[in-house]
Amino acid sequence: MEDWVKILISASVGFAASTILEPVKLGLSHFWERRATRRVLYRELGSHLNTARAILKYNETAKRLKDVIPAGCLDPMPDLIVKLTNVGAQDSHQVFDYYVCKNQAALYALSEWRTIHGSFMHVRGMFAEKEYSALVEHARVFMKFLEVAAQLDKRFDLKGIERAAKYQERFAPPAMTSFDEVEKFLKLVPPLRHEQ
Repeated sequence: MEDWVKILISASVGFAASTILEPVKLGLSHFWERRATRRVLYRELGSHLNTARAILKYNETAKRLKDVIPAGCLDPMPDLIVKLTNVGAQDSHQVFDYYVCKNQAALYALSEWRTIHGSFMHVRGMFAEKEYSALVEHARVFMKFLEVAAQLDKRFDLKGIERAAKYQERFAPPAMTSFDEVEKFLKLVPPLRHEQ
């Protein structure tokens, strides 16, 4: 076989391979970018889900302990909830705002971007509240929104958000995870008789 035939065959094979593989390479890079975007946004929603659960858990515990604790001792907006909402208000939009302002193509490439956007709008409303009862109501609405969104938008992975929430719960400070220790302690203390 002559040299010019070898050169022609190798050039045509190289051209065909690059022509075929370029769209595959582009498709794979878009797939990995969508996956990373989804993972980061779901982690952030998972941390907000933990915050909403902590707010609702405190509210339930406070309601049950009203008989044991004297009137006026339960703070209507306790320090823990203030810390949770202050930290949440500072951190709640950083990742989402990055994707909305600087990397819109990655956010809008997700098939469930509308549901994610709506979830973060609920988060903003929850952390904007300064009154305790409204904050509790926003936490309930946020959790209900996630449940309904998962039913309506099949591409929205609520289980992924819950996995991220459980993963982050392992590293959360004990005061932010549960109020069970307070309940156990107060069950040991005899009920206080206080004047109404």
